[in-house]
Amino acid sequence: MTQRTILALTLIITLFLSPTISFSQQPDFPYKLKKTDFMLLGLGLSSELCAIYMENNQHLITYDELINLDRGDINGFDRGATYNWSKNLNENSDWTRAFLIVSPSILILNEGIQKEWKNFFTLGTMYAEVALVTVGLTNLTKSIVMRERPYFYNTNINLTEKQEMINDNDVSDSFFSGHTSSAFASAVFLSKTYTDIYGKNTLSKVIWGTSLTVASITGYLRYKSGYHYPTDIIAGALVGSAIGYFVPVLHKQKSKTKNISLNLNSNYMCLTYTFK
Repeated sequence: MTQRTILALTLIITLFLSPTISFSQQPDFPYKLKKTDFMLLGLGLSSELCAIYMENNQHLITYDELINLDRGDINGFDRGATYNWSKNLNENSDWTRAFLIVSPSILILNEGIQKEWKNFFTLGTMYAEVALVTVGLTNLTKSIVMRERPYFYNTNINLTEKQEMINDNDVSDSFFSGHTSSAFASAVFLSKTYTDIYGKNTLSKVIWGTSLTVASITGYLRYKSGYHYPTDIIAGALVGSAIGYFVPVLHKQKSKTKNISLNLNSNYMCLTYTFK
């Protein structure tokens, strides 16, 4: 099953579930689009275009280089990944990533269901920026670093199968993990925006815990499948989390709630200051 099919199926499930979920929204929508949107979209697009150019001009590993790879050249912290190999776990990581990528659509579509079209467009644009910047920076880094995947060092995989993987141009895409960066970017974006819009409550804690757990599982599956080293996964998690968190922060608008209020009547005057 292709990743495109997985994404489509997950989107259908999300669309089916979204009308059944109700939220109690805070009085003021916390986000608005700003001039930085052009910078974010430009950053993501330019990074991806540079990555495509570099990928088309990069040197692929030769057969002679392939047979001379030695796992002893890998640092001790990452070396364990060279013993892993599983196509099934690789496919499972596609599922967990697809679930997280589509999950923010529940939050975005809810604004549309409530006919808050401005909010719908704002959240949709923000998430598009998260996705584009994450993919662009991830692919650009892969094209610059050109780190061979761990399974190329695995002696249990025959050379014919490795050669087929080279032909699929899936050789030097190890650092850093795109599955992990996308998963954490989506998880943190969903959790952060839900908390900002609807406040801290039991469901917000569930969303934070569940989404980060699924993102962590995605990273673990990438390790156990032999597609990434631990450092690839850690870097992907940090980059994705930072993008998923700071894009909403950059779009925050000041609360319209006043800190100071003055109440007057015939008997008394009361000045109140609200701590936030």
